[in-house]
Amino acid sequence: MGSVIFNGRMGELFFFLTLSLSSFVQTGNEQLNGFKEFTFGTTHEKYRNLVLELVDGDIELYTLNTDNLKIDGISFSYFRLTFNKRKLSVISIHTKNNGGSAFLKLLTKTYGEIKLAKSKKNSQWKNLKMTLIYESSKNGKEAIVSFYSDKF
Repeated sequence: MGSVIFNGRMGELFFFLTLSLSSFVQTGNEQLNGFKEFTFGTTHEKYRNLVLELVDGDIELYTLNTDNLKIDGISFSYFRLTFNKRKLSVISIHTKNNGGSAFLKLLTKTYGEIKLAKSKKNSQWKNLKMTLIYESSKNGKEAIVSFYSDKF
């Protein structure tokens, strides 16, 4: 099979498309693969204080068992981990005590700029390994944040 050479406008379009895609991929955060010490692909044995909530076939749902869950000064009402075939695949966190905007700032600092949806209540960030979805509560003061592995 021969190589294809792009001439004229098609070549310019191909060049700019390639340039814009490489800018998206090389954000400096493309290696992020989870949240804090919770890394996608690990087994539940790696983590302490987990309570098994649900088993459905290959899916296991655990909750982090703590009365006063705080991360970087932000309070959370729950922290759930979903394992698919014994590999961490989803992290779901819910803020409390008006921690939504502070958590969004922490996420932006860690993962980079997060794209706001038209509703301004939902945001998304994606790299080569994971997707992060930030959902603001109705009152705008709390948030549910979900991290999804693109592999597990």
